[in-house]
Formats: sequence, C-alpha cells, structure tokens
Amino acid sequence: MKLIKVIFFVSSFFVAVGVFAKVQMPKIFGDNMLLQRDIPAKLWGTASPKSRVSVALGKYKAGALVDGKGNWFCYLPMMPANKTPQTLVVNEDGKKALEFKNVLVGDVWLASGQSNMGMLMKELNNIKDIAPNANNPLLRYFIQSSNSISRKPMKDFDKSAQWLECTPDTVGRMSAIGYFFGDKLSKSIDVPVAIIFAAKGATQISCWIPENCASKDEHTKKYVENFNSELATYNEAAYKKKLAERNDEIAAYEAAALKAKQEGKPKPARDWRWREPISKITPYLTFETPYFHYNGKIAPLVGITMKGIIWYQGESNSSKDRIENYDEQLKNMVLSWRDLFRAPLPVLCVQLPSYTGGKALWPELRWYQYQATKKIPHFYIVNTIDCGEEKAIHPQDKEEVASRLEKMALFRVYGDRSAKALFPEPIRFQYKGDTANIKFNLNRRKFAPKGDPRGFEVLVGDNWVEGVPEIRRDTISVKAKDGGEVKGVRYLWKNWAQPDVWLFDSAGIPAVSFIDEAKN
Repeated sequence: MKLIKVIFFVSSFFVAVGVFAKVQMPKIFGDNMLLQRDIPAKLWGTASPKSRVSVALGKYKAGALVDGKGNWFCYLPMMPANKTPQTLVVNEDGKKALEFKNVLVGDVWLASGQSNMGMLMKELNNIKDIAPNANNPLLRYFIQSSNSISRKPMKDFDKSAQWLECTPDTVGRMSAIGYFFGDKLSKSIDVPVAIIFAAKGATQISCWIPENCASKDEHTKKYVENFNSELATYNEAAYKKKLAERNDEIAAYEAAALKAKQEGKPKPARDWRWREPISKITPYLTFETPYFHYNGKIAPLVGITMKGIIWYQGESNSSKDRIENYDEQLKNMVLSWRDLFRAPLPVLCVQLPSYTGGKALWPELRWYQYQATKKIPHFYIVNTIDCGEEKAIHPQDKEEVASRLEKMALFRVYGDRSAKALFPEPIRFQYKGDTANIKFNLNRRKFAPKGDPRGFEVLVGDNWVEGVPEIRRDTISVKAKDGGEVKGVRYLWKNWAQPDVWLFDSAGIPAVSFIDEAKN
C-alpha cells in the first residue's frame, strides 16, 4: 500500500511539473505571434511520449503523434492572410494544454545585421513625435536579446524572447529599420506583417555564418580555423587572464583621464570595445566571435516559414583584414540561411550610406555588396549613398532607408511594378582616348541630375583625377579635367560621398556608386 502511495505521489509530482503531461513549445510561438500565409505553417514542441497533440487556429487544424522521445511537429494547412485576431489552441489527448492569443496570419520578415539594424526606435531623436501614433495592430515584432550566443546551434531562444504587438508603449523597443519597414509594408499591402529581430552591434558577417559552412569561402574558413584553435584552449584561467588585462587597461585609462583633468587637457577617448564584457565562453569579444550569433539567434528559427529577409551589415567588414571577397562571404551566408529555412528567400540588403569612416573602406564594401547581386539569385541592394551623416556611424535617417527597403520589397517580392525602387546602374564601359563612356540601365526613366556635375574621377596614368561628366541620353561621357588618356572611371568612390551625389533619375533615385578600369 505504501509503495502504491509513493508511485501515485511521484507520478502526480511529475505531471504537476510538466515532465510527462505538459505540452511545451519554443518561444517563437506565443501571444501576439504571426504565422506566414499561403504556405503550410509548421508548429512543433514536446509532450508526453506517445500522446496525441492537436492544434487549431479557427477552422484550420492539424495533429501529430508524439514520438518516443517526446517530440512532435505538424503543419497547419495553407491559410490566407487574416487581420482578425484568433486564438491558437493546442490540445494533448483531447485536453487543452496551451493557447496563444491575438494571433494573425500574414507575411513574416527576418531583420538581421549589426548596429544600424539593431538601432532601436527609442534612440531616434524624434521618437516622442512618432510613438503616440505608432498604433498598428497589423504589425507584430519578435524581440530577442542581441547578446544571445551559443557554442552549439540552439533549439530555442533566450528566456526574454517574446512577440509584441505594435503600440505606442512597445514601439520604442523595436528596431527602427524593422519598425518603419514593417509599418509601411503592412499598410501598402493591407496584410499583417511580422518582423523577427536578430541583430548585434559591431558583428562582422562571419558571426552569422554557421560553422559547418565556414569552409565555403576562404575568408570565413581562415577566420574560423584561427578562432577554433584559440577556443580549444580557452579555459577558466585564460578567461581570468583576459579579464585582468581588461581591468588593467581601464585602470590605465582612468589614471590618464585624471591626469588630463588635473592638467586642464582634453579627456582621452575611451575604447568603445570596453562596452563588451569579457566572455567566459569565447576568447574573442562576442561581436568578433564567428558562428556563435548564428547559433543563438538564427538556428532556433529552423522550421519557421517566412516571406523574406532584410539585411543591414558591412561596417565591421570594411577594414583591410575583413573585406576580402566580402561578396563571397555574403553568398555563403545567404545560401546557408536558405538551406536552413529550405526556401530561396529573397534578401534585401542595405548598401552602406555615406560616412566619414576614417581608414574604413566603405566604397569597396559598397562595391562588394553590389557585386553580390550578380552572384546571388534573389539578392537585391538598396542604394543609400545619399543618406547617412558625416560624423555619425549610426545616422538618424532610418525612415528613409526603411522606405527604400519597402519599395524594393514591393517591386521585387510583391510584383508591384509601380514601386520606385530600381536605381540607375552602369551596364557597359567603353574607353576611347581621352573619354570614358558609361551606358546605364535607367529602368525606362531619364537622368535628372541635381546641381553642378560632380562625383566622377578618371584614371590617367597611375592617378585618379577629377572627371568632367556629360550626359548623352542613357550614357555618361567623362573626361579628365586637365586632359589625358583615360584608362578607368569611378563614381562616388569615397566614404563620405553625400555632397558629391549628382546623378539621379527622373524618379529621384540616385545612381549606384561604381568603379571600372580598362582591360589590357
């Protein structure tokens, strides 16, 4: 009798804590979520082995038999967009186990990259003017920690991850690019839109490429090999050593700052890298750690269906040691993500805007981004050369950038041919003595330059010198200001290019920056 009581007590305990009976689902499923329309929607989780799980969203239903390890998945049938909130009910063996309220059906977009994608609405100077009107129940936002990293691919997100409905109270927590893009898009297509946030400031692209794909481009392969070599010997003693070195650096800085103050001199600049703590799980600073961000923020999305991806990254790859074959790095990342999601998802990439940049190679990085459009199917850049701020790497003009992303989505993804998205781009270069002729694809528009001709340089001998452009229908002819045989031509080939943006089309869209040299 005592044995029976013990068994009953133990069984009751496990049922109460959910070991045997409670259905569990990843955090990507929750109140306020949005499911992708027009394609079967996968749902999954854990439950009691051999039990039966059923799910229902209105008239759409599905079921699954839980396997011996407690795992299950099922697919809701294709559903059209639905702006009316519903409750998703999950049953186990006929009894309600979970329910998710305020669920919509529409289009899901992943928003990823580094700090300019991660910049929040609350960081905008005019957030007080925007927030009171940011009431869009058709916009949903999945928020997760930027600091979520892992050595191995995660199956779920960190505990803080959750779905938000766009309201004046929640908008400040949203990515500025993500909010403006999603808000504009939902209103343009009159369909609910969700933004899944996955970004981290200062990350280079290797942070977002899975480890098992690292060897598919040479730069990432070398970077990951070096990292894994250090990781193999990174232990508690190594962590403490790095922490002590950091503390010594800060102490030396504080002493120098105090001395400067006492002498009436300017305070020395503080190392911005110190904002990132020394980690116990990686020998690199987290924004320099390859594949860990992918593991923590992208891998848990496996199984989710979505419409597309918006990507804003490149600033951290604009140095000499990281820029090599950036187009191949982009290709590696995009194709690996498409493998994960098992879909040829369109990717809309923000080309870097204008910025002083110091020693950074922003023109070269922009060119790699542009070249990637020639190598990656369904990969499109959004030209922002006339955007940005001279002294701010995190410019405030996020709404304009997001607006261009939205127009590109309307044109390329939704087939709206009236969307003014395409920019003038060179399609043929010809050199004749003292002249370079560049033929453009104007997308059935005309040139409509602004101000005096500027922004062009030509290669004379071994030097790039000022070029004098002349418009001839769809062709720009450029000569050297002081004459000479021309062997190359480039446009807006500088970090801070905004003052020299001259070439626009009749829709007000600037021409892309470019470079070309005559082939011997």
